[in-house]
Amino acid sequence: MNQNNFQRIRQVTPREVAQAQGIPLTQEELQKTHVLNLQEVKEAVRFEKMTSKKPAMFVAIIGFLLITFGTTFQVSKTLSANKANQNKIEQRNVVKEEPVVPEEEEIKSLRCTTQAVQNPDGTDTALTVLYNFTDDKLVGFTKSFHVSVTPGSPIGSTTVQQYLKSYQSYLNQREGYQISVNPVDNGLITTVIVDYNLLDLTTVPEIQQTHFSTKIDYAIDTPYETIKQDMANLKYMCE
Repeated sequence: MNQNNFQRIRQVTPREVAQAQGIPLTQEELQKTHVLNLQEVKEAVRFEKMTSKKPAMFVAIIGFLLITFGTTFQVSKTLSANKANQNKIEQRNVVKEEPVVPEEEEIKSLRCTTQAVQNPDGTDTALTVLYNFTDDKLVGFTKSFHVSVTPGSPIGSTTVQQYLKSYQSYLNQREGYQISVNPVDNGLITTVIVDYNLLDLTTVPEIQQTHFSTKIDYAIDTPYETIKQDMANLKYMCE
């Protein structure tokens, strides 16, 4: 019990007044004095309990509120963080990846031509080769051989007929190797088309390599500059 509180509520009893004045008290007065003293003590005890519980209860309430607000703040913070992370994930999911575009291949060609007129066999000839390159490497070609009778030659027509007959043994078609011989006015045109991506060289008959108009002159992936220089050395006109 707080001594200050007890002192604050304690009152002077009649007995103390009588003792101070030297007046004797009767039995009844003494009993009344005891009752009053007992009531004062009870009041002091009750007041002490009330005053001592209130600070503890106040502290408990404050603690409860702090815990509640703290927990609520932490939960709110966690929910906000989770929502932000979810938004980032959704944004990443929305962003579409750009398709990978392969680098564009460089395609070029080289056309080379050579001519011969008034040949001893009474013909004029022209050979044109169109080489195809991807990234400066050979991937195919088209070769055209034109034979025509030299104007005024008495033997030119016979030579052309011999050509047409001889070419029959060269008409060996293969995948990636196409050949045709077509008669034209006073002559013929032989065309050979080679696609190295389709051609199996082991299947090409050896006879195809015995005449320049049907021959495969270069292997696949031969560099552009190599062929261009070779054609220049052979006096072909290239562009």
